[in-house]
Amino acid sequence: MAIDRLAPPVDSAEHELALADARVADAERALAQARLEREKALINYVVSQARSEIAPSTRMLTVREVAMRLGIDETTAWRKTSSGVIPSRKLGRSRRISEADLNRWIESQG
Repeated sequence: MAIDRLAPPVDSAEHELALADARVADAERALAQARLEREKALINYVVSQARSEIAPSTRMLTVREVAMRLGIDETTAWRKTSSGVIPSRKLGRSRRISEADLNRWIESQG
């Protein structure tokens, strides 16, 4: 009788194994999604760099592009632009940053 209390039922062990398999599958899906998001961000960065080489003085950047260039979180970039720390212009409901202004701001942070 004491041995029966120590050993979990086979159904319980199989259930735990199925739960563990489900957690592994969820983790694998999350990892694949994170890799996809990273790849998208890299592509956006490369496109942004290519665009900036075309006309750097007249180019207007989004807050997301500024965040990627500065290596900061997008929320932090929003805070810095809306508070005036990083010079920006409000266009309708969006905010844009002149590439020239951003470059001057970066140099001033030196």
